[in-house]
Order: sequence, then C-alpha cells, then structure tokens
Amino acid sequence: MDEHEIAWAAGFFEAEGTACSSQRRDRPSRERNMAVYQGGRAAIPEALLRFHGAVGGRGNITGPYRDRLFHWSTKKNAAFDEVMALMWPWLTEWKRGQLRTATVTAGRKMPPACADGADAPPTLRSTQLAWVAGFFDGEGYIGASGAPGRRTIEMSIGQASTDTVPVTLARVAAVLGVGNLRGPRTMANAWSKLPQYVWRANAFGDVQFAVAMLWRWLGPVKRAQAREALLRYQALGRAA
Repeated sequence: MDEHEIAWAAGFFEAEGTACSSQRRDRPSRERNMAVYQGGRAAIPEALLRFHGAVGGRGNITGPYRDRLFHWSTKKNAAFDEVMALMWPWLTEWKRGQLRTATVTAGRKMPPACADGADAPPTLRSTQLAWVAGFFDGEGYIGASGAPGRRTIEMSIGQASTDTVPVTLARVAAVLGVGNLRGPRTMANAWSKLPQYVWRANAFGDVQFAVAMLWRWLGPVKRAQAREALLRYQALGRAA
C-alpha cells in the first residue's frame, strides 16, 4: 500500500470521518461503526472512491441518501481494526480517542498497532503534506473575489473547538509554514454553537506556495478550485 495515500486517507478521515459504537437490536453486545460522508448526487464522489482504495478496498460505499449524500462505512470488526491500524500513525489524538472509545465501549481490544507507545507520528515531510491535502480535501476552502484594484484571495480551513486551537489546524500551520491561526470566534450560524478557529492564508504568495506543496496529493475538486482562484486573482490584477 502507498503510505502517502494512507496518510491522505487519514487526513480525509480526520475531516469527514466518524467512529462510534451502538447497541445492537438482536443481541446484548454493542457494535462499532466507522464512516466517512460526502455530498453527491449523480455519482459516487471521487474522494470516497479514493478513500476506499487507500484502505485496501475495505468497507462499502452506499448512497445517495435523500439524493445528496454518499458514505463509506464498515461495521465488520476485522475491517474496522485494519483500517484503524492503517491510519493510526497519522491520526491526531482527538480522532484516535474517538476510535478508542468506540472500540472499548464495544468490548473490543485495541489492535497492537494502535497500542500506547506505538503512536509516534511519522516525520517524513511528504506524508505530512499528504495528510494536510486529505484534510484540505475534506474541510478546506480556496477562492478569489473582488474587482480590479480591490482583489482578495483566501485559502482556509475552519474547525470548532470547546477550549483551544484544534490540533488539526496547528498541524496544518506547522507543516505548511505559511498562513495564520485565528480564533476563537462565535458564529451566528445555527449549524455550530461552538467557538470557531481557522487557519487562513491571504497573501497570494502564501496561497500559491501552499497549493504547490499540496498539489501532488490534492483531489480533482480542490485542484480545480485552486486553479480557478489563482487564475482569477491574477486576471483581476491584469485588469487593474
């Protein structure tokens, strides 16, 4: 398996994935469920197909639900453990805790690869960038707007937190080395009542650098958005 694709999958799971345990109706035991969600209508989102391939074809993709949502998921214990072990080295402690809680509450043991002391994060820069690309594919925004002489460009990732800067955003900032961390900010939107933090790059040079660093591992949707934003920003400059 390609460790860069696994690192990408871990970043994508960090952004869009969830794990829990629930009571089974037909027996007293609890079962675990691991899932990754993506919006889509006509076809399975490329990101879900890529995730499915990155974890060795484990799990299944189903949907669309209500004509707008697909998801990859697995409830099989073997697949759950194997996918968890594959992604473990690149996951943050917050997401590891979610997987650990799902496993313990279901009465299962953690795989040896996920035991305490086996969790040193990889230091290879290329896999760190692949993780950031996966996280950005799931949660990132990039766009340019304005008019000639008053143009702006932004590349950002937002996250909610109850106490401090999310470790995911701190990792993005550390790996890319550009942009700033901001927050907390209380949002008026009903979808999130938690304080919001954001990693954001507003300078054209910083955005261009970050895109170049992530390009190899970004999915086609974010590549298209990045290309459009950079070209639009440059076009607004020429029209000034």
